[in-house]
Amino acid sequence: MPKKKVKKTVTKSGGKNRDQYTMVLEDLRDQFGVFDEGLSLVSDKLDEHTKILGEHTKILDRLDARVFKLETDMAFVKEELAMIRHNMVTREELRLLEARVTRLERQSR
Repeated sequence: MPKKKVKKTVTKSGGKNRDQYTMVLEDLRDQFGVFDEGLSLVSDKLDEHTKILGEHTKILDRLDARVFKLETDMAFVKEELAMIRHNMVTREELRLLEARVTRLERQSR
């Protein structure tokens, strides 16, 4: 950033002080310019990260919906499995039924 040239006017009273103040003010302006450039870079980077965060939020929302559906499906499968287990015949019950059928078949001959 090019520095501005300031006319130095010397007056009888306080001319030297005025020149010193002018130099300080120029330095402050330069520093504020550098600070402004840095702040612009930070702002641009923040905008970029905000955009990326928005994309990640959309991805997480889709994943959340999929997980919810999987949880719902899993609950349904668990209920069905519990009913199947409740209605399922054990091996011991099957042996007893086979023995009974065999006995009934012998009696009917």
